[in-house]
Amino acid sequence: MMNASICANLCFICDKELSVESECVSVKAKGITNLINSSKARFNNKLKSLVNLENVLVHKDCRKNYTRPDTIRKCVNEKEGTSNISPVKENCLFCDNECSKELEKKFSKERRDSIIQVSTLHFKTSIMDVANKRNDEWGKEVLKRLDSVVCLVSEESKYHKSCERKFCSKNPVDKNKKRGKPQDEDLANAFLNVCDFFESENECQFGLNFLHEKMEGTRDEKTLKNKLINKYGDDIIIRTSRGKKSIARKRNTHDNINTCE
Repeated sequence: MMNASICANLCFICDKELSVESECVSVKAKGITNLINSSKARFNNKLKSLVNLENVLVHKDCRKNYTRPDTIRKCVNEKEGTSNISPVKENCLFCDNECSKELEKKFSKERRDSIIQVSTLHFKTSIMDVANKRNDEWGKEVLKRLDSVVCLVSEESKYHKSCERKFCSKNPVDKNKKRGKPQDEDLANAFLNVCDFFESENECQFGLNFLHEKMEGTRDEKTLKNKLINKYGDDIIIRTSRGKKSIARKRNTHDNINTCE
């Protein structure tokens, strides 16, 4: 179902004509979700033009600039008339204490914590789900911090790896949940280690078998694949081809639709 508010001959981002085919790209459902999130982060009304669209034609460069975190941040700062750094950018999302590599360098290597910068739009939703399930004071504090930020990626939000691990692996037990086999805490921690590696590395894709080897104790690659999809949702692409090894690829706001859709 196409939205009549978008002119088929104009790029909705720059409002200029889509005259050169090689400079244009057709954005489909998942890419449109990314455009909508970027529009929300920019506090503009362009997202209204994207409602109910199955695909939209835009300039390639416009799409990249529109969804790039640094241009979103610049746009927001210009609208607010300030370049002040958000507290969420300076402090850990979970413990609300200073979160910087410079500070960690002051500690001995044994005491240093890893600093992870949020790189996917899905991360916020994932942590909000965990916070709601916790339904405790810590969860409420984290929700409050998350609600104060529109886009964690554009704000360059960070967190301590140990804090995320504690927050996500120590959820209160649901009293209404049927009793069964207790969760293997070692397996859960192994998966968190894989996630830390996946998020912190500069490489955009890894062999699923490689990640499986790093996660000691898991039964098979299928289990790891399902856990990755459950955690990252649309922010991860796992491709499987007959006769070839499965590939897990990051999807973030820098991705070009030609390589990620």
